[in-house]
Amino acid sequence: MKAARLAPEKILVLSFAAFILAGALFLMLPSATTGKSISFVDALFTTTSATCVTGLTVVDIGTYFSMFGQIVVLISIQLGGIGIMTFSTFLLYVFGRRLTVRDSDLLTKTLGHTGGTTPKGLLWTVVVVSLLIEGTGAMLLYSRFATDLPADQALWSSVFHSVSAFCNAGFSTFSSNLMNYSADITVNTTIMLLIFLGGIGFIVFLELYQFGLSQTRSFLDSLKQKRHASYLAEAPFRFSIHSKVVITVSILLIVLGAAAVGILEYNNVEKGMSVKERILTSLFQSVTPRTAGFNTVDTGALSDATLVIVVILMFIGASPGSTGGGIKTSTFAVLMGMIRSTIGKKQRVTFYKRSVSALVQSEAVTLIFLAGGVVILGSLLVQMAEMANASSVTAHGKYLELLFETVSAFGTVGLSANVTPTLSTFSKYVLIIIMFIGRLGPLTLAVALSRRKVRTEFVYPEGRILIG
Repeated sequence: MKAARLAPEKILVLSFAAFILAGALFLMLPSATTGKSISFVDALFTTTSATCVTGLTVVDIGTYFSMFGQIVVLISIQLGGIGIMTFSTFLLYVFGRRLTVRDSDLLTKTLGHTGGTTPKGLLWTVVVVSLLIEGTGAMLLYSRFATDLPADQALWSSVFHSVSAFCNAGFSTFSSNLMNYSADITVNTTIMLLIFLGGIGFIVFLELYQFGLSQTRSFLDSLKQKRHASYLAEAPFRFSIHSKVVITVSILLIVLGAAAVGILEYNNVEKGMSVKERILTSLFQSVTPRTAGFNTVDTGALSDATLVIVVILMFIGASPGSTGGGIKTSTFAVLMGMIRSTIGKKQRVTFYKRSVSALVQSEAVTLIFLAGGVVILGSLLVQMAEMANASSVTAHGKYLELLFETVSAFGTVGLSANVTPTLSTFSKYVLIIIMFIGRLGPLTLAVALSRRKVRTEFVYPEGRILIG
C-alpha cells in the first residue's frame, strides 16, 4: 500500500515505530556505550521510553551511555516529544515544499485543532516556541549546575534536562535523578515550569500568546503610545472553552496533589525537612506525575497511599496536543462533568456556560475504558511474569509496585518504584508495548473518532436500562 493512501493514524504509528527501531540499533553500536554493548531488548526499551517520552529506564543513562549514546537518547526525546511527523513536515516546509492537504490534516490531528490558525502557523509556533522555552530552561539550569560541574558537563546536563523536562520525558544524566537538588529553588521551579508548559498543550500556547499580545496592546493604549488606530476596534481576547478547562484542571490537580503528598508524607520522606523543602518536595511530586518522571525523593520510599495518589495523577496525565501522555486533563474534566450532571439531574454537561456534545462525552468514556483496559491487562501480564508462583502473602506490596510501573509506562511518565531494572525480558516487552500504546493509542483513537461518520438510515426506538 502506498504511503499516500495510508490514514493519518497509520502514518503516525509507522513513523514512531520506525524511529524507535532505528534508535535501538544506534544504541547497540559499540560507540554508544561506555562499557559492554547493550542488549537488543534493553536498547529497544530505552529508545521506546525516550521516543514515547516516558522516562522508564533499565540502565543508568549518565554512566552506561557515552556522549554519542546520550545524544541518541536526547534526539529521541526531542522528536518524540514534539512529534516525529511534526518535525518531518517542518523539514519539508523549510526546504520549500508546500504543505499538502494530507500534511495539514496530519499536523492538525497530531497537535489539535487550531481554532482559526493555519496548520503552517501552528507548525512554526510549535517549533519556535518549543526551542525558545527549552533554551531558556537550559540557561536557568546552567546557572545552577555550573556551580557543581565543569562548564562543559554543566552545559550538556542543562540542555539534556531542559529538553527532557519540556518533553515530559524524565530522563536524567544524574544517577540519583534530581534528588541532590530537592531543596534547590532554581532547579525545582525551572523543571516544574518546563513540565507544566510541555504538558499544557500547544493550542493553549497559541491562546496564551494571543492573550499576552492583547494585554500588551491594551497597556500601550493606556499609555497613549499605540501607533495603529485599528487596534482600538479589536475585541478583547477570550480564552476558548478548551483552554479554560485545561488550565483549570491542571492547576487543581497540582494543588490537590501537592496537598495530598504533603499530608501523607509529613512523617515519612519529608520528615525532618524544612518548610521550604517540604513545599518544594510536595509540589514537585505533584507536578512530575503529570507524565514527566523526574524525582527529587526516592519514589520507592513513598507510602502506599501516596503511590496510589501518584498512580491517579499518572493515569490522568497531561493535556491534548502536548508532549505528555495519559488520558488527558480534558477527558478527565468531561468525565467529572458527566458525573456532576448526573448527580444534579441535569440533562447537559456544561463548562463556563458552554455545553459539551454527546459525541465528545462518548469519546471521553470510550478513551477512559480503553485506557483502563490496557493498564489492567498490562498489569496482569507483568504480575504473571514476575510473581507467577507467589501467594498474596509472599507478594505483599509487590502488586502496587508493578501496577505503578505499568501505569507509569501507559501515562508515559517514567517514575519508578525501583522495579523496572529488575524486570524479566517478557515484562520489559510488555512495558515496551504499553509505552507505545500510551503515547500513540489515545492519539490514534482520537484521530479515528474524528474522521467522518457515516449516518445511519434509521434509528431504533429507545429502551430503558436501569443503572445502579
